[in-house]
Amino acid sequence: MDRRVQALILRRIPYGDTSLVFHVFSREAGRLGLMAKGVRRPKSRLDPVLQSGQLVELQLLVREGRELQLVKDADLLEDFRGLREDYARLISGLTVVEALERTQLPDQPDPVLFDTAVATLALMAGPSPRPQNLVYWFLLFLLTHSGYGLDLEACSVCGRPWDEFRQRDGGGLDPGEGRARCPDCRPGREETGLPPALWRVLHFLLHAAPEEVGRREITPTTRHLLGTLLDVLLKAHMAPQLDLQGLRQAAELECSTNVREKHGSEES
Repeated sequence: MDRRVQALILRRIPYGDTSLVFHVFSREAGRLGLMAKGVRRPKSRLDPVLQSGQLVELQLLVREGRELQLVKDADLLEDFRGLREDYARLISGLTVVEALERTQLPDQPDPVLFDTAVATLALMAGPSPRPQNLVYWFLLFLLTHSGYGLDLEACSVCGRPWDEFRQRDGGGLDPGEGRARCPDCRPGREETGLPPALWRVLHFLLHAAPEEVGRREITPTTRHLLGTLLDVLLKAHMAPQLDLQGLRQAAELECSTNVREKHGSEES
């Protein structure tokens, strides 16, 4: 049976001399394992189409019980070219792709998540001046969409509204419950600390439109705290062994940028 699907290419694995095994996240069927025979020949039309991070339309030859369905044809819908023109954008886009690959189960379609991922990649590749911010926004969306969202509106113990203690140090977050505790209710507990700056940025990311998120300036310190917290949350809820390389690379990029900027200012 033939079937057409829209899909994001997640990962490529060379197979034999000329074939390719790859994973995709499709709008119609969720994550799939596929094989494309002969596409790695020198003049193959399909090899440039089936590149990681690209949005494609695939024609599949589906056979029940087959672990890897066969690709008959493929058309490129969007290559998100802007991601390859800037290292920060590239790392950001690959982190979104990596998150989908590491968290989505086979044959579980999720059109909302698919559309959100495509829209996020388009913003990263396009006009967004701070594409790294969209990584944090997307990962928070992924958690919320999967049923593991954060509740930062009030202390989960005393019920005090967030506005009454957002400027104070000592607040915390229970990673398992995703619920906040104010500084007065946190002492002696093992929750992840939430400094006021991190609390404010999380609140912003949870409520802002992605277009606005891509314009927000976030300090390197808060970026590091965001990455650490998201790593904890993703491992707690989505996959215990999850280790997103993109989050580490983004942190390393931020550190190297700071060193260059500091060195430049000292020289001037």
